[in-house]
Amino acid sequence: MDVTVEALAPLLDVYQTIFADTRQAIQQRVGAGGIEQRLQRHWEALRRYTENLRNSTLYHYILLIKVSEQAYLNTREQAFLDNIRLLALQFEREAPDYFEELTSSTILPDLQTVLMQLTEYQSTLNELVQLDQDILSNAELGRDVASNINIYTDQLNAYAEALLIQTCLDQQRINNNSTIALVGTSMVAFIVAILVAYVL
Repeated sequence: MDVTVEALAPLLDVYQTIFADTRQAIQQRVGAGGIEQRLQRHWEALRRYTENLRNSTLYHYILLIKVSEQAYLNTREQAFLDNIRLLALQFEREAPDYFEELTSSTILPDLQTVLMQLTEYQSTLNELVQLDQDILSNAELGRDVASNINIYTDQLNAYAEALLIQTCLDQQRINNNSTIALVGTSMVAFIVAILVAYVL
């Protein structure tokens, strides 16, 4: 049983580490200034850069990128990430043609700034995907470790229950022996009392 107790301690340490890592990763993802917020800021900038172009093709690409992003986050299917990459390539190819068609009332950044924002968006999305994979891996590992912890604690519980039953049986045996000893002592005392009474 010492093996079970010795095996349980490192598992608890691993579980605690996994929990802390997962919590930190989730905070990096959704916390203030986290990856999700950065991703949204990059997308919003791209949307602003393209929404006032006379030709809305680039704007539609940005909207489709957002749709694919949300679809990926909901399903974790690689096809949506592939679609984002294809849309980004299409955007990069066509952007030089469209940035010449600015509305007269809007001051937009130069092409290099827009393409840099797209690169930042994709880089941040890749960070998010990697972080999500880490979180999912940690969750799976945590489930496995928790399962092993449960196995060991079940063994410890069974051992403790067996010890409790044995202790109860030992206590019952001691009680029975004490009762027999008490009855025997009482009988001897009774016989001695009768003998003393007979002699006197």
